Amino acid sequence: MKIDTTTLQPGMKFSSKWFEGTTEIIAVNLNENTLDVEIYRANGHNHSEVWNLQHTIWGFERFEYRFTIPIEPKH
Repeated sequence: MKIDTTTLQPGMKFSSKWFEGTTEIIAVNLNENTLDVEIYRANGHNHSEVWNLQHTIWGFERFEYRFTIPIEPKH
């Protein structure tokens, strides 16, 4: 999948090979080349960070990050 600045949107969640937990995109700032994210750690120590947008895109391209896909309930 090709990732670019239009792919990453607020509300998207993804995991990382670098830490346990889930990251949620809170805001995308193209002018400043940043992502505001909330990191929900497995140990309960959640926190906000500002990430470099281009570095995050490269992380997806290197498969360091993967989108979290919600599981649909079975009927």
